[in-house]
This record gives sequence, C-alpha cells and structure tokens, in this order.
Amino acid sequence: MKCKTPKTITMCCVVAALGTIGLLSPTRGTRAEVAPAEQRIANAQERFNAVLAQNPQQMVDAAIFFANDMSPDQVRSALDGGRFSVRGFRHGTQAYSGGYIFQQGENLNQAIQSYARDHILFLTRRVQMENQILNTEKDQKLREAVAAHHRDALQTKTDFEKHGLRIIGLDVSGRAADLQDFRIRKPFVRVIELKEKDRPQPAILPQQ
Repeated sequence: MKCKTPKTITMCCVVAALGTIGLLSPTRGTRAEVAPAEQRIANAQERFNAVLAQNPQQMVDAAIFFANDMSPDQVRSALDGGRFSVRGFRHGTQAYSGGYIFQQGENLNQAIQSYARDHILFLTRRVQMENQILNTEKDQKLREAVAAHHRDALQTKTDFEKHGLRIIGLDVSGRAADLQDFRIRKPFVRVIELKEKDRPQPAILPQQ
C-alpha cells in the first residue's frame, strides 16, 4: 500500500506499523470488547475447569497469563519440562500490549532471538513513522491522536532499552491436563484462558 498524502499516511502507515513483522497489534481498540479483568479471569477459570472435568485429554489452544512479568531467560527456565507447545509470547503495559507469534519451524531459543530483534525494529519503525506524521500532518485532531500513540511508543522503547523484553504471557497448544499440571506447579501462572475462534484476546496484564 502506497502512502500518498499525510492523511493517508496517518490511516495506512500507522496501522501497517502496528501489525508488522510478526508482532501482535496493540490492544487499545479491543479493550471495550472484553470483560473487566476480574470477571474475565473468573470466566476463563470456569471454562477451563469445565473442559478439565469433561475431557482432561482434550487438545486446546489457550493463553497463559502471568501474575508478574518475566524475562525471556526466566520463561525459558520455567518452561523446562512443560508438556505442551508454545506458539507465541505476550508483552504489555497499561498503555500498550503486543507479542510475538512463532514462525514455522522456530524453536524456543530461535523465537526468543527473533522476538527481541523484531520488537526493537518494530518500535524504531513506529517512532520514525510517527515522527514523520507529526512533522507533516496539518489536521490538529489527527496530530493529537498520533502524538498520544507516539508518547506510548517512546516510553515502550525506553523500557525495552532499559529492561529488555518483559513477558507477561504465552500462547500455547496442548492437552488440558498438561496445562493444568503446569498451572499447579508454577505459582506465577495467574490464569489459563481458552481461545475462542474470531474473538479478540488482548493480554491480561499483571497489574490489572
């Protein structure tokens, strides 16, 4: 998609930047579509427990959300012995959340390396693109909207440069019984939320 005018840049390039290079989009636009965190966690626990009761050997796709954020090395260590497949990582703060989806054939170590590389590339491109928009856009409302996103991007980039990746959850596939075993053995697991087809699943943040 070519960007021909400042307004077109605003509409197409920012969206493209937020979805580029394998990274999940921020959840700003989806938060109103899900229940408040406490109710959502209760619903997730109820649904997962129902599957366990009915058929603990059932294969499920789910997100595991943590009670606190963790470094990639901490996550790698915690996953040792886990009997399920990791499909992606989640990261986020109150202002922004996203993640990384494993590419075909990637193992855990390769995915962590790709995740760090793509995350800083994504943030750098986003900051550059938004700088361009702020320098050329004449519409004040659009400038204000982009400026708010830009502040978030700068803060996220600063946090990454200081602390590296901080992972708050995983996308996984496996037997319900094996995910339950992981939840029991790992006190940092806050909730396991089954995926629903075509339903957004923004991250449940540790501070929510």
